Amino acid sequence: SHRADVRDAEAVREMVVRAGRDLGPVDIVVNNAGREQRVARPFDLTHDDYQEMIDLNLHGVVHLCRAAVPGMQARRWGRIINIATVALDTPAPNFSAYAASKGAMVALSRNLALELGPDGITVNVVAPGWIATPRSDSAPREDLERLIATTPLGYQGRPEHVAGAVLFYASSLADFVSGTYLPVSGGHDL
Repeated sequence: SHRADVRDAEAVREMVVRAGRDLGPVDIVVNNAGREQRVARPFDLTHDDYQEMIDLNLHGVVHLCRAAVPGMQARRWGRIINIATVALDTPAPNFSAYAASKGAMVALSRNLALELGPDGITVNVVAPGWIATPRSDSAPREDLERLIATTPLGYQGRPEHVAGAVLFYASSLADFVSGTYLPVSGGHDL
């Protein structure tokens, strides 16, 4: 596997070079690295807390796109799929730094769609809701029950739901789709 800390531009560039050498041209990028680091009330977070979220959730996307886009432009085809969060649509307490950094990434994605479209590159955003993962399993049971009760489909999402949206954007089914934002939340964000 090819790994890099997305906050390190040079490490990301080297990863894209290695992946291209070992696997062939990088035509599809899924910017999925990112998470909330510290959750707290907005003004209990420090400047560094906010900066850490920006470095991970915004600059990480910039670094990977900067490394992969020139090859896509040369081939006049590419897909960039950025993973956001429905916390932009339905704010949650204590997630201000995370939501702000993901909001910046969504704005960047729309601008990239505009700028890269003439090169045959689409840029879209998938915004997962509360997806069942080992990390979400540690949430209090009452929070999960409340979430499910307020989700029109009536259950918690699974990783394959997010993967299906990513696969759609990466496929030829989405050849004429760019600049979009797709919540994968069971309708929770309505």
